[in-house]
Amino acid sequence: MRDEIRRVIAALGVAALLGPSGLAQNPQQPALPPAPPQVSVNQKGAIRAAVNLVEVDVAVTDRDGKLLKSLRQDQFRIAEDGKDQKISTFDYSDVEKLEKAEAAEAAPITIAIGSVAPPEEVRQQERDRRMIVLFFDLTSLQPNDLTRSTLAAKQFLSRQMTPADLVGVVAFGNQLHVIADFTNNRDLLYRAVDALLPGKEAQLAALAAATSTGIDSVVTEETNAAFTADDTEFNAFNTDRKLASLESLADLLRDIPGKKSVLQFTSGITQTGEDNRSQLRATTDAANRANMSIYTVDSRGLLAEIPGGDASVGAANGNAMYTGGAVFQQSGARQDSRETLATLASDTGGRTFFDLGDLGQAFRAVQSDTDGYYLLGYYSTNALHDGRWRTIRVKVAGVPGARIRYRQVHH
Repeated sequence: MRDEIRRVIAALGVAALLGPSGLAQNPQQPALPPAPPQVSVNQKGAIRAAVNLVEVDVAVTDRDGKLLKSLRQDQFRIAEDGKDQKISTFDYSDVEKLEKAEAAEAAPITIAIGSVAPPEEVRQQERDRRMIVLFFDLTSLQPNDLTRSTLAAKQFLSRQMTPADLVGVVAFGNQLHVIADFTNNRDLLYRAVDALLPGKEAQLAALAAATSTGIDSVVTEETNAAFTADDTEFNAFNTDRKLASLESLADLLRDIPGKKSVLQFTSGITQTGEDNRSQLRATTDAANRANMSIYTVDSRGLLAEIPGGDASVGAANGNAMYTGGAVFQQSGARQDSRETLATLASDTGGRTFFDLGDLGQAFRAVQSDTDGYYLLGYYSTNALHDGRWRTIRVKVAGVPGARIRYRQVHH
């Protein structure tokens, strides 16, 4: 028995000497092969490989705004930071054709948000379809704003939604919740939107607004409170949470092929500048990797504000009420709350919708932007992984007067 134990120990010692460290110390051994692509396993068990494929959705119209559907791959040119790239993948999604086919409405379709199904299987389901996520930021939407947003969403579902539309519903409160996966089931989506109720999370927005006093020290709200949270620290934390929720949504949508449009209903994001820059870049980067465009909708709509605020806001200290300082502070705070929203939209190929009396305009714009698009993919020749933004330029040859819409950066 002892002899057998000795033989086992000796064999283990030899195996250890032949491991990676042993190979590194032996000059006679051949060079090791290149390391394979890095892979990671997400919580659902899907293995994801790190690749440099960049996908850009491109909508091309003529002078009159009519979609050009019959362009060839060799008519497109794409450059990254001024260097031409080889187009490796090319496809066209003809959403406009499918939305006119009423028979398609009878076929029920459901695609899980966060799906780990094989991409080709998902691609067959979503091909030539428009994928829209209705995202409700419950941490900022006051009861009136949430009611306005849900009413607009239900009108879209009952009147504007077409057979080509697959819609999902997501809400962010204390956590990110997927209320409904991508589906063409109007009744299910209607119930999902109707179930959204205002909660305590919206009180965070009121506190953020109360602590954001701007640069004019004389414009401060009288709260009669012994302690008021520091506006910079509180708003930086609150803004990071909102941006991180969108980043998480992008990660869930990343494995679903095609273009995804997210309509974000919110009452603003308090802008704190440099304190949120890293999270803003991370969110934009995740959205672009997932081919997700963010359309930000200020649910406060078109509003004529009462100078100094209504009865829910404490009066301003000092003489700001008489010099106009309080009014300028109101206007400035409203614009500041939209700055981050505008950045998210512009850097992901989406749009912003502010001061709308009819929120339905946002839905019509999303549908118009995604009636049909070319999906171009290329493997970036830039070997530097320095975290900098890359500028994308797309051109179409042989079509005078063509108008091109696409996102112009990736990270």
